[in-house]
Amino acid sequence: MITLRKARPADIPQLIALLKELFTIEADFYFDPKKQTDGLSLLINSEKDCVLVAHMPGDNKVLGLCSVQTLISTAEGGCLGRRSRF
Repeated sequence: MITLRKARPADIPQLIALLKELFTIEADFYFDPKKQTDGLSLLINSEKDCVLVAHMPGDNKVLGLCSVQTLISTAEGGCLGRRSRF
């Protein structure tokens, strides 16, 4: 059974590998490990945002990730959550 948990800084190398795989199939993205590391660090350490990782119980191998990032919407006049899945 696959379970979810909050991402930790130690997960970043595995998350970078997942993003590299995604970015190779998405023409709109350019893989830059420094930028992706910086972005993941900000998200993982944020009090407003959340990154979850999928893994098998008892195994630290990251199988996937999901994030919810706070955006300020001028249309809504406040914060919204934007989700991403990989």
